[in-house]
Amino acid sequence: MTFRSLAAVPIALGAVVLVGVAAIEAEVARTIFFRVEVEAVKLLALFGCMAAAAAFERGDYLRRAWGLVGACMLLLLVRDLTIIPAVGAALGPRAEGIRTVIVTVANLLSIAGSWFFACTWRVAQIDLPGSARGKRTAFTLTALLVTSLALYAAFFDVQALGRGQERAWVSLASDAGDILSLWFIAPVMLTALAMRGGLLMWPWAFQTASLLAWLAYDGTVALDYVAGAGPLAIKTTSEFFRALACGSSFAAGMAQCKVVRSQTG
Repeated sequence: MTFRSLAAVPIALGAVVLVGVAAIEAEVARTIFFRVEVEAVKLLALFGCMAAAAAFERGDYLRRAWGLVGACMLLLLVRDLTIIPAVGAALGPRAEGIRTVIVTVANLLSIAGSWFFACTWRVAQIDLPGSARGKRTAFTLTALLVTSLALYAAFFDVQALGRGQERAWVSLASDAGDILSLWFIAPVMLTALAMRGGLLMWPWAFQTASLLAWLAYDGTVALDYVAGAGPLAIKTTSEFFRALACGSSFAAGMAQCKVVRSQTG
């Protein structure tokens, strides 16, 4: 696939979500559609991350970054297996606790992977564009925006815990992971800008797009409060941005493979 065709992947996935929701009227069928969509885009993201990790030699800095993000996605898929009624019944009352542990570990891996990506410019001694003050401002504003959105979502999760909904622990673990992982949007974006004009721009641009889509995904929790959106509108919007995020992660991984092959082949 060319870099431009890879750019079309997340757009196509987002379009599938919108068209699917518009075409399916039955609630049961729509629920199945969302479940299949979630697992499909996660598998696609996992494939892209692991392919990128495999493109590097053992011990390479970016091999660890891609491997950590891929491991996060793998654990999230394992967590989804526990939602299957038969598996949930086999786990019994421990099911929710197991899901919380899996999601917590997955988010820790995501944070570590994001940290590796965010520090690449230092390791590779890349000069990021902009003044030192401008970069500090970008980092600070990004951190404030991400924290605000995640804390807003956490507020509702805490309320759910107060009502005795144990599954809210899983959401709280995701909220904490999102705060720390998405703090690194600014350095990843600036790294992409520093590489503009070259092939390395593509994986970093796609990775930036993935992080921005995850930020928008977290922001959909505010739709009910800001726009009075109903459950279907919120679900559709969140799944649209999930598809964009996972599709961009796949595109980033495959673009990374193309770059590595072009440099070694």
